[in-house]
Amino acid sequence: MHIISAESTELFTGPPDAPLQLVRVTHTGGAAEVGVDGDGLTTPTPAVAHADIGIVEVPVAVSRPVVGEQRSARVLTGDTSTSFVFTVAEPG
Repeated sequence: MHIISAESTELFTGPPDAPLQLVRVTHTGGAAEVGVDGDGLTTPTPAVAHADIGIVEVPVAVSRPVVGEQRSARVLTGDTSTSFVFTVAEPG
């Protein structure tokens, strides 16, 4: 799998008391589990990217959220890592 781009969105999933911010990852070349990590960022359950779709949204738990803060992050898939800038959004 090859990661083309990754960007944080202002979209959330999960319960109101534990929202997960979505990261949109564009990819080519196969199916794989995709996660995100970084400073205060974790993926509780990796998303599954499918080869024929090309885009997957990865739910990310953000600790110590400060709306508008930018953090260094990376998309992880297999043994590949792609860096990007994650912007903390406000749920709701």
